[in-house]
Amino acid sequence: MKLNVRDIGEAGRTVELAESVADLDEKTRGLGYVFLSPLRARLEVTRSGADVCVRGTMTVVCSLVCSRCTETFPHTVDAGLSRHFKVAVPAPSGRKGAGGGGRRRAGDVELGPRDVETAILEGDELDLTELVVEQLALELPIQPLCSEECKGLCPVCGADRNRTECGCAAAGRVDPRFAVLERLRKK
Repeated sequence: MKLNVRDIGEAGRTVELAESVADLDEKTRGLGYVFLSPLRARLEVTRSGADVCVRGTMTVVCSLVCSRCTETFPHTVDAGLSRHFKVAVPAPSGRKGAGGGGRRRAGDVELGPRDVETAILEGDELDLTELVVEQLALELPIQPLCSEECKGLCPVCGADRNRTECGCAAAGRVDPRFAVLERLRKK
């Protein structure tokens, strides 16, 4: 959903988003996400001069692959989001960017902590769906775990140690790469 920032009144605007699983799959193609429910978001969009602030919540259920045992499991994302934008003001004709080879000139400004977290909005339209999908990607774990207690796969035989005890560790098998060290230990 695209929102024209000129349409945001003084009181702000509340937007309800609902992206179907098919639309989410299309928008995140190539990222490897599998969605099990539609993405729902409730956003409060406010504007003050050239500043636009989007705050809200989002929820979706997706299927992830455990990084220890490689089993798929459902993962619920229920998170808040906050993003600050500054509407780009076109430079007067004939004037170019700051440039200057590192020298400070009149009109240059120093960036503060909030400025670094601020995105520049080119044009008048803010794509709220793109924003929510971007924030969703940031909420997903880098190394997903089906549970904190997941034992993972046996590095020797590949058995899922959550389902069975393979006995490889009890048999005292040594990784062939470390066999030389084992012989040194026995001397």
